[in-house]
Amino acid sequence: MSIFKCKRVLKKYEVKQGVPIGGMQVNIRNKKNGPWLLIVFYILTLSLTVIGMNRFLKVAEEVQEREAWGIDKIWIDEAKQIASPELTAMMKDITELGSVPWLLTGTVLIIGFFFIRRQFRFAMLFAMGMLGTSVVNTVLKDVYERTRPTPSLIEVQGYSFPSGHTMGALSFFGLILYVTMKSTLSYRIKAMVAGTCLLLILLIGWSRIYLGAHYLTDVVAGYVAGTMILIHCIVINEMDGYLQRIATRG
Repeated sequence: MSIFKCKRVLKKYEVKQGVPIGGMQVNIRNKKNGPWLLIVFYILTLSLTVIGMNRFLKVAEEVQEREAWGIDKIWIDEAKQIASPELTAMMKDITELGSVPWLLTGTVLIIGFFFIRRQFRFAMLFAMGMLGTSVVNTVLKDVYERTRPTPSLIEVQGYSFPSGHTMGALSFFGLILYVTMKSTLSYRIKAMVAGTCLLLILLIGWSRIYLGAHYLTDVVAGYVAGTMILIHCIVINEMDGYLQRIATRG
């Protein structure tokens, strides 16, 4: 068989299988089904979120009826037993990473960074995610009006349920992790960023319990609500990116 015949056979196989040809993906079936698969994925995500929110609201209603669950008191007692001046100072520093001033400053810097690089989708992603987190947390606090535990090792204001520091940290560091995973950075750097983000999310949540600013159920609720916001931001960003790629090809 001649070289030219081999090339023609190879190209036919590549088009049929949908493998890259000259750096371009050719797959007629995927191009037709792509939008539908994306829509189905979003509907599934939305359905799971509704189910999760329903469970969240049921727990929240029970939390509202009592000041603290037994597990809340157990965790607070455990935190008191391991308390020390050195650990308290460390927890105060860690908890600041989930505060409004720190997260607002970090968000503005990241949005500015993406604007300079003309990566407007990522800039909007952070703006949408952090603004949504702030609005949802404020609404939930006003709805459930749960008082904070006393005494506390730091000055705190407002209601307790859910934890704003926890929600903000999960959304902020979760978005950083998502953007990092989509980048061309090495796997080692991605692993380091992933480990750091996950550790900070957990430590900030624990710091709120240790310092007496929140009950365990406040922190868990913050994780759940923050995760739902993060998932929706990622899905919307992926859908927008897909539609832009289709428009560019079209």
